[in-house]
Amino acid sequence: MGFFEKRHNAVEQSPSPILELVSACFNGLFKIRIYEPLNLVSTNRLLEHKWEKFSLCGGKVKEAELQCLMNIAGPEASFEVIRCKIPEKFRHEKAFSFKSIIYDDAHWIQIEDLFNLQNADVVKIGDNNDFTNSEYNMLIEHWISHEEDMFKKLEIGRKRTGALHIDWVLEDVVFLEVDGGIGMGEDEETMYCFLAKNTTNRTQTVACVYWKNNTFHMQTFTPQEFGREEEYSILKYLNEQENLNLISELKQIKQHQAEFMTTDSEELVEIFDKKCQIVQKIDELQDNGIPENSF
Repeated sequence: MGFFEKRHNAVEQSPSPILELVSACFNGLFKIRIYEPLNLVSTNRLLEHKWEKFSLCGGKVKEAELQCLMNIAGPEASFEVIRCKIPEKFRHEKAFSFKSIIYDDAHWIQIEDLFNLQNADVVKIGDNNDFTNSEYNMLIEHWISHEEDMFKKLEIGRKRTGALHIDWVLEDVVFLEVDGGIGMGEDEETMYCFLAKNTTNRTQTVACVYWKNNTFHMQTFTPQEFGREEEYSILKYLNEQENLNLISELKQIKQHQAEFMTTDSEELVEIFDKKCQIVQKIDELQDNGIPENSF
């Protein structure tokens, strides 16, 4: 993929990945490279330092080795696995808890794994994932309702035939179409921008998604970084209108409740289901400061 660093051909032919570690020290950066599988001695050596960057390149990493490295890596570290095959069904609770992440081989990643991202800078996922349009929508909906910042920049490669269907990716999302990139020139792709609901514990409250070079891009900004005051004002207005519509719908549901004794059972079920959906969204609104007596 275009965003992954190109390495020497010898790396690709190596049966074991080359491990490069970078650590800050008093006179600059301290680097080591390990060309053999990890063993007890080399693992103990790794524990002697606080590493800022873990980079595996080429070959096929064993599950135990990858588990070991993730156990050692701290949340502020950069963790890269490039042109290196990751074991089938690999799982680790820290796999998406690092400051910067690159997983070139993404066959093992589920969309729910990305829900665990927290305050990451850049996250890049390879194109052999199997994400669907609805799963991208799940990710966006999770970002909108999440209580804390998740990431600044997310790139997901895509081998599936055809571009994403933006109507499906942004289903039920209040968004604004913005021409040109944010601070990246007028030749950038059209971006679809939306706001986070919870702004109390977050700074990156504006998000934009776009599709370019067979890659799904999602970037998040502070309102100041977003820099488009008119578009930001429109987004806030659209979200306020959605909130008012939800409140109006709930009031109508409450009026229907008074007529329950004269309503047939199928209509009762439909009304009840709709009320449950609206109440769930109202609960999210209350978390963001809308008073209960508004309903």
